[in-house]
Amino acid sequence: KKKEKKKEEKKEEVTQDEAAAGLSALFD
Repeated sequence: KKKEKKKEEKKEEVTQDEAAAGLSALFD
């Protein structure tokens, strides 16, 4: 179950990364 939690954390990280990329595109 510990692995599952890590996977969820990584998913959140990717979402944040995508959000940051979206903001970068807006300000580009």
